[in-house]
Formats: sequence, structure tokens, C-alpha cells
Amino acid sequence: MEDYNAVLKEQIEDQTRQFATKYQHRQLTVGDLVYVRLDKGDKEVLDISLVKVPRLRYRHSIGDLLPDHLKPSERYDQLDIASRVFGWVKATRDENRSARVAYAGRVRFSHATLTEDGDKGVYDAELPLAILGEPKPTTTLFYLRKKEGEWSEDERKKPGAATTLGYDGPNELRGRKVYRHHGAALNRLEYERAERRQDHQNRSVRGVRTPGNVFEFSIDFHNLAPVELGALLWTLSLNNEGCVHRLGYAKPLGFGSVKIEVDKVELLDVEERYRSVDASGWRTAQPAQRGDWLARFERAMQDRYRHPLRDLDNIRDLTALLSAPKTGQPSHIHYPRTEPRPDPEGKNFEWFVANKVKSTKPEKAGPNLPLEESTGDTGLPLLAKAKKQ
Repeated sequence: MEDYNAVLKEQIEDQTRQFATKYQHRQLTVGDLVYVRLDKGDKEVLDISLVKVPRLRYRHSIGDLLPDHLKPSERYDQLDIASRVFGWVKATRDENRSARVAYAGRVRFSHATLTEDGDKGVYDAELPLAILGEPKPTTTLFYLRKKEGEWSEDERKKPGAATTLGYDGPNELRGRKVYRHHGAALNRLEYERAERRQDHQNRSVRGVRTPGNVFEFSIDFHNLAPVELGALLWTLSLNNEGCVHRLGYAKPLGFGSVKIEVDKVELLDVEERYRSVDASGWRTAQPAQRGDWLARFERAMQDRYRHPLRDLDNIRDLTALLSAPKTGQPSHIHYPRTEPRPDPEGKNFEWFVANKVKSTKPEKAGPNLPLEESTGDTGLPLLAKAKKQ
């Protein structure tokens, strides 16, 4: 092994000397950050490139910017309503072996069964989806905002703005990440891969259901307090006729919009059941009782946050994101891009590159456009591809 390491070290040193001579770079020293390209067998160094602009980590993480009331509870006796209903496991290790570190959820969802077919049943046998990109935390203007409002154009283009627009600056998270509901204006050009290409960049799906399908499922619950049952009902219905849930795959492309309607709520009175062999103990909750549970939950939220539930910023955002686009908003929802039509190559990153072009001359710098508030979003403009400097 020592002989092998010695030979490998000699090869790397030889490649380094060749690189320095060929490109007239200085000799690499300990501590230099470099990119290394190896052959297919990972045994021979083909190229070594000095990294001139290394990526440095922020001192603070996304979690550091999360408000305390949204962080997972660390104490069994201080669980929020979601943890009490759906369950909780302590995130950090507890040295006290006798401490309670988990709480079992009190709801259980069944599988959904198809009860009514849509008008067309399913889409084509195979549907190549458009290329989807993963979240890029470095696009801070999409994830963060100033605590006292948005940044001005001058602030966004100011040299060194990254130190104040990032996670180490005096900023806060915009909110939860939710994919918009596309509504009835869903355009096949936006969700199908241009020219129906299939490669390693995208996925293809089969048997996708068309709009109009109806599924049924049940939720078993036990020992829920009235306010908790009201929270569960509100979460299912979103207490808004225009809102939908987003479930399943390809939600960024408009798939998975589901409207949930609570058909009935059945309650079991255990005392009544065991009082007589003829009594089942089951009864159906009347609309007035269901309304009372919802009202209790909304009152509890208003008491906690000092505003009606529907007027809270996060609820207004959620309503806007899960409702169909309104007049004045873009009719088709898609990734921001540099051309009016989708690029067959799916190069969505080019818009983000153009948006963040750095230059000492403001007129040549990228606009650094932030993500607009969901309630007033009118869409992002097309940006010309960034030119090589």
C-alpha cells in the first residue's frame, strides 16, 4: 500500500508540474482549492484547475431563520396542536433515559379507492414530463426578505449585496414552500417535455388520471378534543371553496390538485355501546356540531395570534397558492425562462443566471428580481440570456 501511495503521489505531482508549465500558473501549494478530473478508472489525473471563486458557506442555516413557534417541540408537555394530532418524535438526543421522547398520533388514513372515472380515464400510455429543477438555496431573493419589507432595486444591485441579502443578513424566511395550483388553465406545453424527449434529465409517467376522477378514503381518529377535531376538519376542507390540496408527483407542473370534501363524521359513544347489547354507540355528527368544532379551532387561533385565522399572513398566502389564478395573474404557471416558449433542452437555469449577473456597472448587472408575494404575484418577466464577460 505504501508503494502504491508513493507512485500515486508521484503521478499527481507530475500532473501538477505539467499543468503549471502548460498554463503558466504558479506551482500549487498546500491549501489550494482545485477541481480534479480523473479518467474512467479514477486512476489517472487528466486535468487540474485552480478554483478561483470558491463557494463559502453561510454562518447561519435556513433553520436558524425559522421562527421559534414553527420549530419542532423539544418538550413532551409543550406539544403544538399538529404534534398532538399527528404524532411527535423528539429531534435531539435526550440523556435522560426516563424522559418522554415520542407521542403517538391519534389519526389514521386509509388508502383511497377510485369510485368515479374522469371523462377521459387516463392520459397517454407514457407521458414525458418537462425537466424539473431542485431547490437552489443560493437563490436567496426567492427564499428570503428583509424583516421590514422588500429590498429596493439599488440595494439588490449594490456591490457586495450578497452579504446582506443572504442567510447571514438581517432577513427572514418568506414562508413555507408550496407549489401553486394551476387551475383549469393547465397547458400541456408547460408540463410535457418539448418534442417529447426522454433522457436522464426528465421522468416519464404512465396511467396518469385525467381531471374529474373521484376517490374515497376514511380517517380513523380517537380521543380528539373538540378544538383538535376542528383543526382536522379545517385542514381537510381548508374552509374555502376555491382551495385544493396538492398530492402526489409532479406538483410543480400542475399535477396532483385534489379537492377534499368531508362526507360525514361518525362518533362512537363507548358508554352507550356497553350499556346495552342492542346499542351500537355510533352516531353521525350534525352540521351544527361540525360547525361548532370549526368555530372552536378558529377562536383558539385568534386568541393565540390576535387576528382572525383567515387574516393571518400565512393563511392568506396558503389561500392564494392553493386557489386557481385570478384575473391579472399569469394564465400559465411555469418556471421563469428566457424565451416565450419552453426550451426543448429544459435550460431553466439560464433565467436565474441572467437574474444574478454581477457587474460594477449597474446597467449591466442582473436585475436580481425577488419572488413576489403570493397574494399580489403577477409573474416574473422574460430575461435575455446572460452574455459571457
